[in-house]
Amino acid sequence: MAGGAGDNKALAYALKLLGYRPRSERELRQRLSRKGFTRTEEDGAILKLVGLGYIDDAATARALRDQAERVKLLGHSGARMFLWTRGIGKEDAEQALEGYDEEAAALKLLERKQRALAGLPRHVARRRLAGYLGRRGYSGESLGRMLRLALDDKNEKDTGGD
Repeated sequence: MAGGAGDNKALAYALKLLGYRPRSERELRQRLSRKGFTRTEEDGAILKLVGLGYIDDAATARALRDQAERVKLLGHSGARMFLWTRGIGKEDAEQALEGYDEEAAALKLLERKQRALAGLPRHVARRRLAGYLGRRGYSGESLGRMLRLALDDKNEKDTGGD
């Protein structure tokens, strides 16, 4: 089916996927392959889409970075992993993550978690908050700063010690 109906079907499927959200070249290739298209059909569709400007890994990386920072509230390494799992290469990911504001995202997370931590003893709140931030990819430095901020605030409200 080289140059025929298979190429058109691959292109149509790729366009359908791009209609949902931006995707990296690698992610599109994986989806086309999983759907059963040949390497030649994948190449034809990808080449056409790159030529039309529908596939731009750098722009996709910036959009995903914005989602990681503002919606998912991930730490820097969590955001890097998020980009990599979406098929963004290391170079594009590092460029997109320049100036990533991990602390602003952490503060938003702390606001969300304040109610859940309210009635807990300090050591339990610390453990839970540390695990939560760690799973979201926050660095040890940010994690320590956020724990101090959240638990000092909690301590002032409780007026109790450790």
